[in-house]
Amino acid sequence: MAEDGAIQSDIPVDPPENQFFPGDQPVLAGDGRSALIRFRHALDIGLLDLATGTMTTISTHATDDDSLYLQAALSPTHIAVYHEGANQARVVRRDDPTGAQTVVPVPQYASGTAFVGLAGEWLLTGYRPPYGTSAGPGGPLQATPLNAGKSHTLLPAAEPEIAQIPSGGAVAVGQSTDGAWTAHRISIAPNGRPALTPLT
Repeated sequence: MAEDGAIQSDIPVDPPENQFFPGDQPVLAGDGRSALIRFRHALDIGLLDLATGTMTTISTHATDDDSLYLQAALSPTHIAVYHEGANQARVVRRDDPTGAQTVVPVPQYASGTAFVGLAGEWLLTGYRPPYGTSAGPGGPLQATPLNAGKSHTLLPAAEPEIAQIPSGGAVAVGQSTDGAWTAHRISIAPNGRPALTPLT
């Protein structure tokens, strides 16, 4: 599309062999360059180049074939794929989506379902209440280095959703140490660790 919203071209995109696009919620994540596409079967997702219509298949190593439980996060440098209920996520470099995958532990929270995001070389984890329970703030916001080091708590409590910033980093709503709730920008400090900046 052009900047004024006019459609410049339509590019037909077909799913891989033995797959098809679901009728609802086909897009897992995206930005101005690419979109991560859900297929009917959870064994793969697609990285769609929005300029060319080229689809690259990424293996998910999902724990079962229910693609509705797939999550994905897209940063300028990495792609993370997580199947809800698993204790690990798979991360690949965005510039080499079919290359080696890094297995990153996903911290578990007793009363919540993990929700993943990315910031630099860190996997972010928030938690939402289990399906069928009352909505509300989840557990802590945590960060795990992609090299499988120790997880760190960034916020003691946070809303489950993690919004990716196309230029890098993420935004999460959570409780600061003083008890106040606000949106926080998550960026990477010069020392390589995630840093929080309240957005007021």
